[in-house]
Amino acid sequence: MDAKHPSSPHARFAIAALAALAAFAATAFAPQVLNDGDTFLHVAAGQRMLADHAILFRDPFSYTFGGARWDAHEWLAEIAMAWCYRAGGWSGLLSLFGAAAAIAAGLLSHALGRWLPPRAQALATVLALSCMTGTLLARPHLLALPLLVAWTASLAAARSDRRAPSLALLPLITVWANIHGSFLLGLAVAGGFALEAFFADGDDRVPERRAWLLFCAGAFAAALINPHGLDGVLFPFRLMATPALAGVGEWQPTPLTLFQPVIPVSAFTIYVIATRHVRMSLMRAAMLLGLAIMAFMHVRHQLVFAAVAPLLLAEPVAAALPRERTEGALWRPA
Repeated sequence: MDAKHPSSPHARFAIAALAALAAFAATAFAPQVLNDGDTFLHVAAGQRMLADHAILFRDPFSYTFGGARWDAHEWLAEIAMAWCYRAGGWSGLLSLFGAAAAIAAGLLSHALGRWLPPRAQALATVLALSCMTGTLLARPHLLALPLLVAWTASLAAARSDRRAPSLALLPLITVWANIHGSFLLGLAVAGGFALEAFFADGDDRVPERRAWLLFCAGAFAAALINPHGLDGVLFPFRLMATPALAGVGEWQPTPLTLFQPVIPVSAFTIYVIATRHVRMSLMRAAMLLGLAIMAFMHVRHQLVFAAVAPLLLAEPVAAALPRERTEGALWRPA
């Protein structure tokens, strides 16, 4: 069941379209999107796979470690990057990532309009997109962003309707698992929503709870469909346990001494929750807290926080806003 005051279909679509256009422009026409050395490696790996018509399992580039094990867990994204580079050079690559950012922004804004009125939808969209600006880089994580948004929005809508998600959603996880390791977050979000459904009141919820368990089991099975099987699912855990990551900038904590959009956005979110007396389940609050911790522990996870947190908050915030306030701004004094 939708919230009391969602955006009208026309306003909802218009705001989402503007968000998509802004995200495309901010990505496709920004040279700094290419300011990451990993982009070159991903393109080279994709070109090698296109040339060999095979997924990489051994290192074909290194002189000292030639032939060493190569975990091409992002092989699908790398092939897409190489194909776009072959078709249009750097402009083709920027177009690919601009399209990914546009789709993600449009889906996010449109999903928020399910619960929020137009002004609130627009405000939430702007705040979310501002937190993404620091991690807009031509790398596989950006290609996975539309999947993260679509997955979370579909699960949030299912919980709002007091049902389990359709099993037709599971192929998203299979594609995702072959694009970027953030598919693990998708599994975690599904588990969080499943626990929320499990502890919801009502004896008539037994079929819903069973359906959520079946969906989560199916999602894990879908993630196993990758060239490495179970090892492909476990690889992101091994990568995050690598000590060398401590010296990589994107794995550093978010610096509080420099301006980062995620800091004022987090403060504003806390203000809205406190002053509007927003009520949510313990499980949803735990997911939000986990996302915030991730965003402040590692710079790279600001993107995840910006994509998922608004979708977790949209329905509880909308339910807490009286009718006379929803047509106005969220920032009025309580």
